[in-house]
Amino acid sequence: MCDICNSKSNTVIFQKMTFHQCSKCGFLRKNSSLILSEDDEYKRYLQHDNDDSCEYYQYQKKFYLAINDYLGNVNLDYGCGASKMLTNVLNDNGIYTYYYDKYFYKTKYDDKLYDSIILEEVIEHIIDPLNELKMLKNLLNLNGRFIIRTRLIDNEDLNTFWYLRDKTHVSFFTLDSFIELAAILDMKIVFTNKYDLVILER
Repeated sequence: MCDICNSKSNTVIFQKMTFHQCSKCGFLRKNSSLILSEDDEYKRYLQHDNDDSCEYYQYQKKFYLAINDYLGNVNLDYGCGASKMLTNVLNDNGIYTYYYDKYFYKTKYDDKLYDSIILEEVIEHIIDPLNELKMLKNLLNLNGRFIIRTRLIDNEDLNTFWYLRDKTHVSFFTLDSFIELAAILDMKIVFTNKYDLVILER
């Protein structure tokens, strides 16, 4: 069954890997046998070697400019990574932002409310995205937003799509997946570029 909309899922094979794909919303999940342990996942993240580069800072600044209109006074960079580069960019530009990462910054984050919670290239790493978002929704102010960056699979050839090959990626979304998520969470999609950015609002 689909982990999002509870519809029937079909077993499919892409790139010699087994996935389960929802027949309704298209949500795609890696088979449990392909999911890394937390220790192996952490070791994989430690291999990232460009997170402190000037190029990465500029990459994150470009993303900040794309989402600036949807940020509030109090924001959370959820899954900020070892460099917390997006957090740094936002704070450098006067956008007050807290940060949390399950491996690198186990800071206290669930004791306050946020105007926006940013999951930039994070949700594809989450095994149970619906319940994670339900938990995070409780931390959103009225009219608070999820700002989610992940590559949508709608127009991709999944037999060659590089996103599937990353061993830490386990969950893959279509726009319909986010339409279902918004309905379940009682939120609305206020923006999407139909490629790699979806913004949900309470």
